[in-house]
Amino acid sequence: MKRDCRKALNDYIDALPGYRSRLESANAQWTEGEYNAYAASRDSRYILLDKATVKVSGHASPVEICDLLSDDGDFIHIKGKLRSSALSHLFTQGYVSADLLVRSPDYRRKVRKKVETVLSGESDEVRESFAGVLSRLDEDAFSPKDFRIVYGIIADWDDRSASAALPYSSKVNLRLHAEDLKRMGFKVALKPIQVVAAKIPSVPGI
Repeated sequence: MKRDCRKALNDYIDALPGYRSRLESANAQWTEGEYNAYAASRDSRYILLDKATVKVSGHASPVEICDLLSDDGDFIHIKGKLRSSALSHLFTQGYVSADLLVRSPDYRRKVRKKVETVLSGESDEVRESFAGVLSRLDEDAFSPKDFRIVYGIIADWDDRSASAALPYSSKVNLRLHAEDLKRMGFKVALKPIQVVAAKIPSVPGI
């Protein structure tokens, strides 16, 4: 029975949709913040929301929106390493933000304002590409089916599958959160981000 349960869990994890849009590999020496800044600087389809938080009633501390937002409406949450504690925070972060997007018009309004603030420093072309995302974040027109929650994990994957690389408890945690997100109506994807030892050009300002 235990073997069957473990196989079912591994099959579920490996069947999670991958994130097909490009995300750069990570320098082994970078912090998560440095990686997020680099990824956003390399592709105009992403804007950087790392450390952009929203204060809402009912939450003692500010809520993290996501690390990167794509012009397709992908809320991308990123953590480094394959430690259970870090992954638990990652999966919870994605769930809490998504849950508030569904339940709280105040949160949606504040998220949209944060996105508009970030976009104010971008080019006209980038602002135009995110116009659809902004309209779908409207507090009265929001639908989870228009958005995807992406979990990006920076690690030395060494060609391993997610089920082979993730700790057992993290796989259980991921399945629970993915199922909850799908029940809310969101699409869910997993993105392994490979660590590389070769020097990657640094990003000005990080």
